[in-house]
Order: sequence, then C-alpha cells, then structure tokens
Amino acid sequence: MVEAQALTLEPEDALHLKKRGLLTDAGNGKRKISQKSFTSGRSLSSFAHDDITVNADNFMEIPTHMESMETLQYLGFSETAAQVFWGKWSDWVEDELAIPRPSLSEYVVMIIEHKVIDAEGEEDDWKGVLEGWGIDNDLCERILDPLYTDVRQTASAKHWVVFTIENRQYKLEEIFQQSRNRLQRRHARRQADPSSSDHYEESDLVEPDREYGPAPGTTF
Repeated sequence: MVEAQALTLEPEDALHLKKRGLLTDAGNGKRKISQKSFTSGRSLSSFAHDDITVNADNFMEIPTHMESMETLQYLGFSETAAQVFWGKWSDWVEDELAIPRPSLSEYVVMIIEHKVIDAEGEEDDWKGVLEGWGIDNDLCERILDPLYTDVRQTASAKHWVVFTIENRQYKLEEIFQQSRNRLQRRHARRQADPSSSDHYEESDLVEPDREYGPAPGTTF
C-alpha cells in the first residue's frame, strides 16, 4: 500500500537522476523521466507503445505524487474530469458502515465500472461514451485507432478503460518501487566500497527482472 501523499520518486533518487540528465524539474505536479533510468529488466521502452506517452527524447511524463489530480490525468482522464474526481475522492467521508476510502485508482475504477451506458458493438457511440466518462483525447484516440479495431471489438469500452487504468497504475507503482531500489543498490555499493562514486553508476540503474511479477498485459 502506497501512502496517499507519497512522492513517486524518492528525493535523493530524483537528485541523482537529475545529475545524470535523466529527470526534469518538477512543475505543476508533473515531471519527465528518461527511459534510460531503466537500463535493463522491464524498461519503459517495453510499454512505451502501449499506453504511456514517450516523446522523441525518450522522456515520459509522470505525476510527482502517487495520488494527486495529476495522477488522474496520467491514468487517462481529462483535466476537467480529474478535478472533479480528485475533489470527490479528497472529500471522502467514511459512512455509517465505516467503509475506508479506496485508493485513488480504485476509486475511479469503481466509478467507471458502475456506469450504466457502455459501448461494445461497432454501432455504438464509442467516442461519445468515452468522452462522457471524462477520458482524455489521447486515450480516446488510442482506443479508437483503426489499428486496434480487432482488439477493441473483443470487449467493451468499460473493459478497456478499466484495464488501462489498472495497467497504468501498476506501472506507476513499478516506478515508485524502482526509485527505492536504486537507492538501496547505491547505498549497498557505497557501504561495500566507500571509495566508489557517490553518484549513480550504471549498476545502480539496473533493475533485475526477478524483482517484479508479470505486468497485467498490453493496453491501448
């Protein structure tokens, strides 16, 4: 379980990544990280074509905090929808049954899963349904891309949106954990050899495959 106010990247890790030119300064609740910070294991390049936007310089945008309005935009919601959902989630009050507040990603999944209107067949208004749910233009275009027609027709809009949210959240949690792992490897290296570099070395950036289970799957 990740604490609600947890930073996506440890401050010390972020400092070392910035020194190597692998991370930009934070601004407006977001920052960009280079896929080069993941030199092996499940790299960012392994899913850049799926559902995370990576620019020509191989930098991707991530939220500075694990749960924030910017996290909702990362998950695929428009700025307007993110503001609404963030406000409602932030104001969550336990009811008489003392139901605890779900995580932010669980909350929006719950909202989508309870939508009455859905799209499944080609005759349905997929774009109208997705936009009505507050899905941003980028994810709408990915889901409606003719390249994915055969895949899209195997399930409903609700299914693909929920699956994409869960997949993106999984990847964000990987980035969160890998930040902690890099620091642990650096500290272990420095403890074993105090004369070694105080900055990150290539070995500190290597993420063994064995540290993670299988990803949920390919999404739009």
